[in-house]
Amino acid sequence: MPENTIRLYSDGESFIYSPQEIDGFLLLNYNKIYNQIYYKFFNEQPGENVIHIKENKQYAMSLYNLFHKFITEKGVVDVLGLEDFDDEMGEIDIDSESDTTEIEEFFGFQYYEDTDVQIVKPLIDFYID
Repeated sequence: MPENTIRLYSDGESFIYSPQEIDGFLLLNYNKIYNQIYYKFFNEQPGENVIHIKENKQYAMSLYNLFHKFITEKGVVDVLGLEDFDDEMGEIDIDSESDTTEIEEFFGFQYYEDTDVQIVKPLIDFYID
């Protein structure tokens, strides 16, 4: 499998991006009403209701591209980190206490406190399985 391979999963509402080289996940959820993207890095295995996306990956890829763009730029879409991902937004139960440094580094997530800017790698840096 090529380096920086990501496998895509969904529970029907949220998308999970899972690197094949390391343990950990990135969860993205888009709220169309408020025009917000919620994100969460976590290490625990998602529940049984999550399925591997084998076809029609375009929406999951478009959501990641929006996440990449608007996590850095202020614009029409707000990007918010989820401290407590609740069941209202999806059925994925994740623990917010785990160390997510490795998964954050894989996605190139960085926060610059002095300028209050966050960045992640663009989707072009990954191979989608």
